[in-house]
Amino acid sequence: GAGTDGQLGNGGFQDHHLPQALLLPPRCRGRVSFVAGGGAHAIALTSDGEVFTWGRGTHGQLGHGNIENIPHPKSVKFFENYTVTCVSTGWNHSGFATDSGQLFMCGDGSFGQLGTGDNQSRNLPFEATSFTTKHVEKLAFGMRHSLVLLKDNSVYGFGSARRGQVGKFASKNQKFYNTPRLIDGFPNCKIMNLYANGDHSAALDGKHRKSAVTNSLLFGTWHNFPFTECNRIWPIAHLGKSISW
Repeated sequence: GAGTDGQLGNGGFQDHHLPQALLLPPRCRGRVSFVAGGGAHAIALTSDGEVFTWGRGTHGQLGHGNIENIPHPKSVKFFENYTVTCVSTGWNHSGFATDSGQLFMCGDGSFGQLGTGDNQSRNLPFEATSFTTKHVEKLAFGMRHSLVLLKDNSVYGFGSARRGQVGKFASKNQKFYNTPRLIDGFPNCKIMNLYANGDHSAALDGKHRKSAVTNSLLFGTWHNFPFTECNRIWPIAHLGKSISW
């Protein structure tokens, strides 16, 4: 794939048409357990909670305190005393959840996707104060919006909202939310996971799971002939191999 910002993590800035080996530092203690890819940057999480980032850093999304592009995985020193359990990437922003339920963010904040109450970018991870009394379980970031699932099963969204991707439409003069907003529309649901991409979002409900039956919930830009946008939670039923929405 494209490597012009170093996002392939092989030490160079060239495109490649075949898989390239990731150049993890020799001192890396654990195995890579999860990888998240943003617009042109990536995060690797190891089995022991260590975090590595690489690629485009122009908005501080790598979390190293600068805005440099880095063509190889580099340990994020900020997390040396934390155990990170979940990571997510947007186009130019990043999020990290720890085993104690803390949420840290960095990168582009121009659409409020860092949830700070302003639109400033950050080049070092900072704790999202809106969640200091809560326990963050999972993250899912779209292009310029962020979703957060808490241990109490509540879901929050913030960032770009122009197309309903955070479950609420902004007013005519407000295209985004720069503070986390509770997303309603999940009655009697047990949210198992969140998914976000571009300008749309989805949540997986596992409360009523029976054998192969699972429910998904979709919001944001979606296809329903004719093509429309949706600012409410829309259920999708999965029955074996049949899918309807």
